[in-house]
Amino acid sequence: MLIYAMASLAYFLFAAETMVMSLIAVQPEFQCLLNSSAEASVSNQFKVVDQCTLIDSQSVEKECGRGLESSFHYNQTDNHITLPIEFDLVCHKEYYTQHGTSLFMIGGMITTPLIIQLADRYGRKFSFLIPLWLTVLANIACSLAPTYNLFLFFRFLAGLGTAGVGTIGFVIMIEGISGYMGVGFLHLFISNWRWLYFAISAPGLLSFAFYWFLPESLHWLIANKKTTQVTRYIKDSAKFNNVDIELHDCQQEITPTANGTNLGGGEQDVKASRTFFDMFKSRSLCFHFVLHSYIM
Repeated sequence: MLIYAMASLAYFLFAAETMVMSLIAVQPEFQCLLNSSAEASVSNQFKVVDQCTLIDSQSVEKECGRGLESSFHYNQTDNHITLPIEFDLVCHKEYYTQHGTSLFMIGGMITTPLIIQLADRYGRKFSFLIPLWLTVLANIACSLAPTYNLFLFFRFLAGLGTAGVGTIGFVIMIEGISGYMGVGFLHLFISNWRWLYFAISAPGLLSFAFYWFLPESLHWLIANKKTTQVTRYIKDSAKFNNVDIELHDCQQEITPTANGTNLGGGEQDVKASRTFFDMFKSRSLCFHFVLHSYIM
């Protein structure tokens, strides 16, 4: 139950940071205005054509907001401060808001095949915790980013970290409503995108305590013959569940396997050595990898 609760926090974080872009990247209503300080001197030189364009006395078009003579004015009826409002991501920069989601997904796509190999070789615990901590810190950095380029950089790092959460786990959580509903609820009370992003990321700081509570995968410990850690795992589990387990009896039952002979009397299984490139030897795996990457 404790392991499930810790994993659920990570999956909730993933759902929240995926959903938040649809709220903080909403295109606002706006108009182009001549700046009041320069209006007297430029009113005869420039004329506002539309939301995004000025025209000078020689009928030469100029983009709004590119000089001191004009700026964007946003109609903030609900007082929400979003990415487009703070960084002027409108007109020809409107599509820039999509980069936040794209880079996030690209980061996850890059890391996923690597994290699978690391999890098999070094265990599940740190292959889960280190990417999780990376995405928590990167998301908090997103809420503090002074420029949109830095926001995109930290958003990409957050995507790299989410691969450790686990493909199946985050699908289960995203298909639920907790992450989506949680962000939507906070959005009703938090109008500034920075505080909203920080609010969904701050609970992730609790994940640093997982180092002391999250055990290594028992399956991985057994497969890699980590006898001491398996013994400790069993003792801790028995203590937590208030049951008595005789380790000596368990060891006697698995002695044939431990001595190198399986229960069927065959030869001892030899652990296969795998590399990153082994994945591309399977046509089926390559097909599903490309398909999954496209969908994400």
